[in-house]
Amino acid sequence: MRGASGTGAAVAFLRATTASFWPVALALALNPVVALVARTTDPQPAIDRGAQLADAERALGLLVEPDLAGWLASHPTLLGIASGVYLLAHVPAAVGALVWLRLERPHAFAAARATFVGVQLVLVAGYLALPTAPPRLLPGLGLDDSLQATVGTSGTGIAYLLQSPYAALPSGHVAWALLAGVLVWRHARPPVVRALALAYPVVVVALVLATGHHLWLDAIAAVAVVVVVSAAVRAPLPRSAPRPRAPAPGTATAR
Repeated sequence: MRGASGTGAAVAFLRATTASFWPVALALALNPVVALVARTTDPQPAIDRGAQLADAERALGLLVEPDLAGWLASHPTLLGIASGVYLLAHVPAAVGALVWLRLERPHAFAAARATFVGVQLVLVAGYLALPTAPPRLLPGLGLDDSLQATVGTSGTGIAYLLQSPYAALPSGHVAWALLAGVLVWRHARPPVVRALALAYPVVVVALVLATGHHLWLDAIAAVAVVVVVSAAVRAPLPRSAPRPRAPAPGTATAR
């Protein structure tokens, strides 16, 4: 009987945990929608917008992406690892942080989930309103298409079914890495884990710049989105005005 009871509790817990992630799953399902829109629209405005951002970085002296990409391209093994992490670690790391929080710190899960979903909605809105090409697709920067070099033409086609190639601004990778890192840093106890959590978004920023997937300005925009959405989620809701109490029976009311 105890075994059956324990199994029933585990199944109930699993169902509750799975139900908790429906908002996250629905938010992630918007990425293929953005990719579909990208395939049916003219890419030139997105390319022009990416070029304008690159020109802005050049004017500010921040256009380091070609140098980083050139260095990484001279180390094929590192390039393969970086591209693999870019493709495969993004969603599992972010969702994994949420799963861990749901299991270990359930009191903090609702706010974290709301922040993840809110950030994703803002990212999607940005991709639809201002589609922007990544530096690897911009002419004149001298960058190779690291995605195609890693997975080939057919693999690139599959990737573009799931994510728009013109979803560079803001950087979703940086936004989700920052959220995951801060969540683990705030709620984990071992110092080593907390240090690794803080290092993770820094590594992701270096990775997306060196592989030509994003510019500095894309990463900065992602940080701004996370800060604004996090503040909105934490902001207290306005209190409604207290309802006037009904007079007690037999009490005279002033006229």
